Amino acid sequence: MKVARAGPSSTLLPNGKVLIAGGVFYTGTPPYNLVANFLASAELYDPATGSFTLTGSLKTARAGQSATVLGNGNVLLAAGQNGGANAGYLASAELYNPATGKFTVTGSLNTPRILHKAHLLASGDVLIVAGNHFGSIASTELYNPSTGTFTNGPSLNTPRQGHASALLTNGQVLAAGGYESQLGSYVGYLASAELFH
Repeated sequence: MKVARAGPSSTLLPNGKVLIAGGVFYTGTPPYNLVANFLASAELYDPATGSFTLTGSLKTARAGQSATVLGNGNVLLAAGQNGGANAGYLASAELYNPATGKFTVTGSLNTPRILHKAHLLASGDVLIVAGNHFGSIASTELYNPSTGTFTNGPSLNTPRQGHASALLTNGQVLAAGGYESQLGSYVGYLASAELFH
């Protein structure tokens, strides 16, 4: 890649290229003097040439965001983090337009979060599932591409972060496993699973 980075999003675009966006690059001396440098840069990987090229930059540097291809081919990059541990949680979201190579700001989430999952539903909306905001959260949100806004969806029965999540062929979304923590205190790993429908 053109820029070394950890924790970026990666998204397969309709044109076959891969968008790598954001992330963090640590400088300093481990383990106590590390400085997290959150990145706004983004690049495209072209499988035809095996090469990376820089594209437009995010409006807000971030790592740990979700990235979802919308029905119109644009990419929704939502939430993430741009501060150190337990800080800098983001509610902001952006859209990447592959035709122009530029990012634009769209509506913000109601709850900042990282370690969440996102899925494009058959309706064209994007479902944002759970995550972390100073502890595991159970909330979900729905992004409407037509209005550029997020609305609260139904809450999970169990707050969770770092979970597996999959869109099923019947349109339901499975959220499984992960772990639960509250106010920075570890609670436990989860074996439970839930369905959104």
